[in-house]
Amino acid sequence: MRLIAIDWVIIVLACGLLLGVTIWTKRYVKGVADFTVAGRKVRVWLGLSASSADGIAIASVIAISQQSFESGFSYMWLFFLSMLICVPLIGIYGFGIKRYRATGVQTLPQYYEMRYSKGVRRVAGIAIAIGGVLNMAIFPMIAAEFLMVILGLPDKIVFMGSQFDTTLTFVIILLVPSVFFALLGGFVTVVVTNYVQAIIMAVAIFAVTWLALVKCGSSVKDVVDNIYATLNTNIGSGAFNLFQKNSYGPVWIVFFIASNIYGVLSFPPSLAMTSGAENPEVARKMYLVRTIFNNGRMLCLVLWGICAMVVIGMAVPAGMDKQDLSRVASAMLINKIVPPGLIGIVLIGLIFAETSTLSAYLLSWSTIIVNDVICSFREKPFTNQTHIRLLKMTVLSIAVFIFLWSIYYEQSESILTYQYLTGTIFTGAGIISFFGLYWKRTTTSAAYIALVICMVVPMADLFLKQHWHSIAFLSSYSESYPLRGEQSGLLAIVLAMIAIYAASIVSKDKTKFVNYGIGLK
Repeated sequence: MRLIAIDWVIIVLACGLLLGVTIWTKRYVKGVADFTVAGRKVRVWLGLSASSADGIAIASVIAISQQSFESGFSYMWLFFLSMLICVPLIGIYGFGIKRYRATGVQTLPQYYEMRYSKGVRRVAGIAIAIGGVLNMAIFPMIAAEFLMVILGLPDKIVFMGSQFDTTLTFVIILLVPSVFFALLGGFVTVVVTNYVQAIIMAVAIFAVTWLALVKCGSSVKDVVDNIYATLNTNIGSGAFNLFQKNSYGPVWIVFFIASNIYGVLSFPPSLAMTSGAENPEVARKMYLVRTIFNNGRMLCLVLWGICAMVVIGMAVPAGMDKQDLSRVASAMLINKIVPPGLIGIVLIGLIFAETSTLSAYLLSWSTIIVNDVICSFREKPFTNQTHIRLLKMTVLSIAVFIFLWSIYYEQSESILTYQYLTGTIFTGAGIISFFGLYWKRTTTSAAYIALVICMVVPMADLFLKQHWHSIAFLSSYSESYPLRGEQSGLLAIVLAMIAIYAASIVSKDKTKFVNYGIGLK
């Protein structure tokens, strides 16, 4: 695809706007609280708009469209089933999220020191940081591949007589501004750039969805008939029924719902918005609007994958396998249907989504590492200047790790499976959060056990799938790792829930339970 002059004008102006906003927000960062939670001054409308853009990196776009390309509308029903539980329970009633905001903590592990012990805070901080960094580590690589397919770029590019790997070049292009935004203005910048991102990304998503549907047929009836016939031919009944054998099945359904519930109090980038909310009621409204907005956005992205199946087809190009095709099918669709002049808006929407999400995640994980692991070993706190400098150094270190992971990690399952499996590493934090907020008998020793289980099982899955054939006694026992990603994830959650309940019953530890549910507004 060739970019014309108007596309370049849009990209340059949008990047200049974002840079100007970033520099402008720097003046509001005067301390650690401003850098990490925007001084707790995120009011309702800014918070609602910014939180609606939370977490929509290119990886999320690919993950959803990949699922619909492989499973049709089943993912949509999986998502809606989860929302039927989460919206009334959390978005309307405020389960968990209002009590968490009422604690007044800046980070989740800070609550664990209040509720359990400093040791639990450290272990939880380590678990959250490991899971979070691994969770986002594939983002730049798959985003780079996606953008390359949209632009039709080759694997190698030549610049000034030197040859460069195109994918790694794009990884650097995406990482550098993300690090810059995180370093310059901290969470204040994240909130404002998320607000800008939400507007541009919404325009881009709905524009591509409209063009994709138009390409599928000349009338509404044609579109529906063509989509139904394509899904029925290529996937069958599993494209419409998530309980079918060739669809998700009960293990994925339970794992997905449990992860989404516990994720409310275990995913620091979203909790940073919650901590920065003006009060518990604003935190609840932010979650509700974000969830409703995500439903509409999710449906559009599901249509991307399905329309790609109709327009592009299922034939696997040379040099790809079936999973490679499902990962880039929606990028191939964009390359085919979006005209010059509009592609600039789509590209800048995707790039903004990636960089603002990466900067939010970099800041969240660095805050956890510094505030809840490093600082917990010091009797005397750092000065504001030293604290912020340490946060920035940690952001840079995580960015270097992500670049190296992009080079060496070989993905064996879908992006959604990878995201939810690595997310299970910090889901243990969500389990001990809910138990700690609502059950006064939850003990410190029980919290340790739950955290360790949710770390060990998913990390064993990730490691053994990469090295199974190089370990002689394992490869002689079985050709591959015996569990799928969703099975490992659900196993970890179930074992952790059983363990925290049983250990709390038998433990003699004293608990520091405080009922934060009294008088919430």
